[in-house]
Amino acid sequence: MHRNHPLDLRSIFPILTLALLTIAGPALAQEAPSAPSSTSSEPEEPSPPPISEVDPLPEPALTGPDSEGESLSTETPYEEEREPKGVEEIIITASKRAENIQDIPLSVTALGGQTLRDAGVTTFAELQELVPNLEIIPVTDTRSTSIRIRGIGSVGSNAGIDPSVGVFIDGVYQGRAGMSVGDLLDIERVEVLRGPQGTLYGKNTAAGALNILTRRPDYEPSVYLEGVAGLYYDFQGRGYVNQPLIDDTLALRLAGYYSRRDGWDVNGFNNQDVNNVNKWGIRGKLLWDVTENLSILLNGDYSREDSRSFVPEIIDYWAGDPPGDSVMNLPFPYFPESMTPQERQDLPADYAFNADPYDFKVWANVEPKNRVDVGGLSIDTVYEWGDYSIRWLNAWRHYYTDSQFDADFSSFDGVLAYQFVDLNQFSSELTLVSPTIDLPWDTSVEFQSGLFFFYMNMDTTDRNGWEQGLVNAAQYACSPQNPAPPGSCPFPSAIFPDPIKNINFNTHETETFAAYTQAQFQLLDQLQFVAGLRFTWEKKTRSGSTDCERGNGTACPDIGLFGPPIPYRTQDFSTNRVQYRFALQYEPTENTMLYASVANGFKSGGFNQLRESATNPPAFLDETSVTGEIGARTDWFDRQLVFNLTGYFTDYDDFQAQIFDGASISIRNAGQLYSYGFESDFVYLPEQVENLRLGGALSLNIARYQRFDQAANTVPDQVALAEPFNLPAAVYCAAVSCNQDLAGRVLDNAPEWNLNLFAAYEHILPGLPAYAFGRVDYSYTSSFYLDQDLDTNLFQPGYHLLNLRAGLRTEDDFIEWTLWVTNVTNSEYLVIGFDVPLISGYAGVRAPPRLYGTTIRLRF
Repeated sequence: MHRNHPLDLRSIFPILTLALLTIAGPALAQEAPSAPSSTSSEPEEPSPPPISEVDPLPEPALTGPDSEGESLSTETPYEEEREPKGVEEIIITASKRAENIQDIPLSVTALGGQTLRDAGVTTFAELQELVPNLEIIPVTDTRSTSIRIRGIGSVGSNAGIDPSVGVFIDGVYQGRAGMSVGDLLDIERVEVLRGPQGTLYGKNTAAGALNILTRRPDYEPSVYLEGVAGLYYDFQGRGYVNQPLIDDTLALRLAGYYSRRDGWDVNGFNNQDVNNVNKWGIRGKLLWDVTENLSILLNGDYSREDSRSFVPEIIDYWAGDPPGDSVMNLPFPYFPESMTPQERQDLPADYAFNADPYDFKVWANVEPKNRVDVGGLSIDTVYEWGDYSIRWLNAWRHYYTDSQFDADFSSFDGVLAYQFVDLNQFSSELTLVSPTIDLPWDTSVEFQSGLFFFYMNMDTTDRNGWEQGLVNAAQYACSPQNPAPPGSCPFPSAIFPDPIKNINFNTHETETFAAYTQAQFQLLDQLQFVAGLRFTWEKKTRSGSTDCERGNGTACPDIGLFGPPIPYRTQDFSTNRVQYRFALQYEPTENTMLYASVANGFKSGGFNQLRESATNPPAFLDETSVTGEIGARTDWFDRQLVFNLTGYFTDYDDFQAQIFDGASISIRNAGQLYSYGFESDFVYLPEQVENLRLGGALSLNIARYQRFDQAANTVPDQVALAEPFNLPAAVYCAAVSCNQDLAGRVLDNAPEWNLNLFAAYEHILPGLPAYAFGRVDYSYTSSFYLDQDLDTNLFQPGYHLLNLRAGLRTEDDFIEWTLWVTNVTNSEYLVIGFDVPLISGYAGVRAPPRLYGTTIRLRF
């Protein structure tokens, strides 16, 4: 039996409050405990794994000595003295002003550039290994990338839906998650903010924000070069050059990267490696300090990817009970039309039923393609008007992707799909940051306010349909030559007489105007009140048409997503919302800060880009949420230990869920859901061992639907529903709703526990001007469902990851050499998984296997 609401605000907050008092109590008494408490309340279900199986995260909100990007200084940090000291203060700009991360009443994780290098993190997706309650999931193409915070996120496969997690690069909002696939190049700092951020950022974000800051030019010449060589002919090169052009007036910074690697999977049809890497990018920044009060920063970047990436492997070919020896009663093996007799003869006899996702072999009869271009220009002007700071940031971004993949994900010549996106966006944001303003009664206030404009124009083309192979197989299955018993023909000839393709052409436009402000009132020496307000007006327009082409030139069958062509038409709607944020923070001692906050978020509705049908509604509504948090920020023993804890509860209305019915991905409003849990992190510099850093993070997230009666059904249930009509499940459910009710069930891709540990150590070599260093990262992710229908065949058990790095570094940091191994134990798990109703089976993309290599870095 499923409980609709096992914990609500009244039950979860007292539990978390008790946990905070347990932690903060010794600080209030100014007594140093022998060890920090690690106990926390446990949900009724499920119980946490044994502590021996878990571990916290590498330097999430905190980093130790020798870190880069944790301050706003532009000086090169590589020649800092390596002396034992407390955990450095981290200064971030997540709240639009420079603040110590320990003083901000938000759940924030900050990672400096040096931290990312020390952990070997170079790609956007790898950030999830360092940040609690963050998931970055690649799907079958770059456009479909999903970013989730606290279990909430959106897949970009349907162009009509906005991301739940906003990505800001150098202050510029990226309209789609796929625009962030480039290398983490020349990074100053990555800040991950959880929960709604509408009163701080120009574009409202419902689940959270990733604020990525690249390094600015400065007036000290410097050069950085890095080369990587590894397994599967992995080669990476990246670096930057910083050069002052006019002392204290003009400086230029150029950065670039190139990354290529062979794929670890081989396509059995042509022996071509797939799931490879092939990308490069450049960035240029020109800083002009016009006067002491005025600076202008010009920024331009471009990156390209051209790979055969994210090719799924079949997990299982049959979802029926009992399992059959054919797929949808079709004769096998079936050979693609393009294969020669000799090529057919050379195939293994069981090629059509190869269903091991970890055997490094796929059978895709369509050559995959993933071409991506991302770039843009921005001008960032900052003017210091007395003690006020005015910033005007204008940016243009372009995103282009052209992808093609085998949409039945198997050796069967059933479906070919391609997706095309051509996106242009323009944004303008004007912000004002105040100094501290004295008020009566010994109080003061600081505020930041902004005006924001955003326009996005996105042209998309999507194709679905079936190929000649499906027609040939259907005709044979329904012919007298088929030795199968009478009545086994699953295809009425009227449905599959010849190939068919449905092509949707759409233009999605978004216009956004917003005004926001947030103020911090210092009420007492130890008490601060934060209040924020935002107003957003947003308009969305979809214009487009649908073509349906049939091989024999006749009209397309009127079934599900197929039918007569739809002429060009335009639909639009507008919405406006008011958002708020309130927080109260209290500092009982100089080493402890406690806070409680509440904020609401929203994500505007939109239009599905495919043909309307019973399973594909034309539009979906706004999504809204309310999030409550309580937290503690503490440091101990002269900052040798820093420990933070945040508890949260979020309630969503009209959650925008994405449904895959076997023929398309559509958006429906799921009704209600909630999530609750906590994030904790620590960094410890033991005084007894010089140059040793220990740290990590532990997070719990429980996310469940309260109401969702329009969820897609599992493949076995779809097969059972279609069986009385003698139709394939994919065909039947494309025309008739095959739904299930998920009330009380968990969300997919939302593991409850994420736990990580790291240890980093360096030691000077006797008699040599050099250091030896090493780092160990260990993480555990608990089990979760891979697909929204919660099919038990797509259940990913919990898994462990172990990464090792060791090397040598000269005392002046001129040269550094590292050996590394990732996924040391070669853990096998899937990063995505989904139904394939056409063949009544399942497919998924495996995570990277064990990889190893070496890295060399030079700094001048």
